[in-house]
Amino acid sequence: MLVFIDESGDPGLKIGSGSTDYFIVTLVAFEENDEALLTDQRIELLKHELGFPPHFEFHFTSVKGAYREAFLSAVASYGFFYSALSSTSGNSR
Repeated sequence: MLVFIDESGDPGLKIGSGSTDYFIVTLVAFEENDEALLTDQRIELLKHELGFPPHFEFHFTSVKGAYREAFLSAVASYGFFYSALSSTSGNSR
């Protein structure tokens, strides 16, 4: 099993001075390493198809909705599962 974990936002320790409203942790897991490799290869091909350089990373907050949809469509048929947790930093309006 191969597991990847990433976070977005900050845990809210800079109260009143720039903390994000939410802190999110997401886990993506592949039961088979080969499936992870195939998914990675598809993402690399998608970057090429969309005209992005090889080192480009899909940061969903900074790419257009059409690119997000293309990414999700490209990986949807691969075997993985994910789980995400979200917490407010206490600064929510």
